[in-house]
Amino acid sequence: MPEAETAVVKEGLGYYTCLSLSAAKAQELIEATAARAFAKAARVRPYRIEGPVTIQVEHTTRSTLFPENAAFVRWHLAVRPQGPLIPR
Repeated sequence: MPEAETAVVKEGLGYYTCLSLSAAKAQELIEATAARAFAKAARVRPYRIEGPVTIQVEHTTRSTLFPENAAFVRWHLAVRPQGPLIPR
């Protein structure tokens, strides 16, 4: 939607890592963006998708091994100088 207003307050770097604005700066940006969105709300047409559609959801847990951690874990198991952290 080209008319959409967005306020980017975080940039994800990984599953548990991000760069984010301070709370004050984020609030200021969100308020300014919301004001712009409300000002043009009457001119924006609803976004419609022709159906039927399928939505697929994948659930994970905090203990799921994420891709960016897999290589690190393999390194610890294979070549860590003090030996593996996890018994094989």
